[in-house]
Amino acid sequence: MVCLSRLNAAGISIFEEFLSKLDADPTARVPVELLDDDRYSQCVDGSIEVDQRKFKNGYELGEYLNSILLPLPVSSFTKDAGMWTWLSLMFFDYISPADSTGRRRGRERAIYVLSPSFSFRSYYRHVMRSAWQSYHVHGKASRVLLNTSAHGALRSDVSEQIGAYADIFKTRSIIRLADRLWYDDKKCGLKRGAGGKGSGTPRRLVAVLRQLQLTYDLEDCSVDLLLELLPAEFDRWR
Repeated sequence: MVCLSRLNAAGISIFEEFLSKLDADPTARVPVELLDDDRYSQCVDGSIEVDQRKFKNGYELGEYLNSILLPLPVSSFTKDAGMWTWLSLMFFDYISPADSTGRRRGRERAIYVLSPSFSFRSYYRHVMRSAWQSYHVHGKASRVLLNTSAHGALRSDVSEQIGAYADIFKTRSIIRLADRLWYDDKKCGLKRGAGGKGSGTPRRLVAVLRQLQLTYDLEDCSVDLLLELLPAEFDRWR
């Protein structure tokens, strides 16, 4: 157990140097010593300890992060780049697990490091923060955003398409709609075919919702009404 902390500028710099090294050397050693070294990280709240556990998917991760952050005011950490980046290092094995030979797959920086500028083009891709926010805002329905079926995938296509638009992502009825369309309770994962660029996909849902926004206040629409408003291309998912 480690005190919930934030990386300072020096700690983030060393972490980013490691990420660059990982691109060239998949066996590079993860600098876990930064997690509790006073030179590179500072405790956020001494009463909150973080357990370096394993997660099956982003839904479990989001649920856990919400449980440990519950005592804190959301405004105190939602844009804390150092804390979210520290969490990426803490759960690096979840984001980039080592294979049987000790090799890891490096990913784009926005997945690990939350930019202090909080750019709308990239902040939604940060694995730790997006998992927390998805569960915080949508509860059980966030499973459609956070449960991935592809091996090694961190985000579903539903999450990629919907998460890129803050107004759509924050609307609870839309996420419940996506959950009803594409989540398979028996399978405990996304339905087969819930992705891509064709008809009835998350990409098409976003396009349809943009059209509906011209006539309806989607935040006031129930899930049942949204289902009725969808065109025939979504019939196979109803």
